Amino acid sequence: MRAVAAAILRRVAGRRLPAFTVVELLIVIAIVVCLLGVLLPVGGRALAMARGVRCMNNLRELGKCLSQYRRDSGGVFPPLRAMGRNQAMLEEMAEEAGLTPSDFPHAGGYHWSIILWPYHRDLRLYVCPCDPRADARGDLFGEGLRPGSPFTDAPPESYGLNTLLFRMPAKLREMAGSSDPWPADAFRSEMAFTTLNDQKRIIPRLGSRIVMFCGTSGFTVGHQSNTTWRDAGLAERYEWHPWPGPGAFEDGEGFGSYYLFFDGRAEYRDAFPSRFEWALDLK
Repeated sequence: MRAVAAAILRRVAGRRLPAFTVVELLIVIAIVVCLLGVLLPVGGRALAMARGVRCMNNLRELGKCLSQYRRDSGGVFPPLRAMGRNQAMLEEMAEEAGLTPSDFPHAGGYHWSIILWPYHRDLRLYVCPCDPRADARGDLFGEGLRPGSPFTDAPPESYGLNTLLFRMPAKLREMAGSSDPWPADAFRSEMAFTTLNDQKRIIPRLGSRIVMFCGTSGFTVGHQSNTTWRDAGLAERYEWHPWPGPGAFEDGEGFGSYYLFFDGRAEYRDAFPSRFEWALDLK
């Protein structure tokens, strides 16, 4: 039996199989290229959509945490920027998230991303999957900015608050071209707080205003200076959607950001939101 099998194998091995011609090979290659041309964009769009869904989910979860904190604090919003350290919170966050506390004595601990930590306990919520620095840790902008963060190895913070909505020093409000409807002594420092009642009293149609948006990056979670500004007075925004990339906001076709509104809606916009939505219309 073995001898018969060996004889068959020798005959097959000795027989020359017909080869592909050059034309046939070119046809096969052309078909493969066409298929890739069809499948890759489809796959890319599906991946981009998945990233967008994750980004919106992050914004919605952070918005829920903000609402829970507000309820627990009697309607008070967390401070945008306050000197000092919430040491117990920092130690708890460092232990649970595996972060390394900064030894710089003035690294703050009252940033909104620190205050909201107990409501979700997930560092991934702070990072958009399209953020070009999503895999970075710690010092993102250079040694000089490291002392601003209470952690040396925190991930980037992809989401920013719309500071115009509820608290902002008078000088920054002036830069934004917005009048100051609050009492003159209410916002003398960035340690100022505001309440839900204040907002409802001063800001018409509060539910239609932007609370948080995607596209800040650069700073790390817990950084005390995440209020970057541009000429219009709005927080600096980068467009990473639908494709990941480091480009700054240009309102280019096919690129945009995700925005969370006070009423809980999360929307994608490929054009810069209106002055009304940013609460720049307060006159």
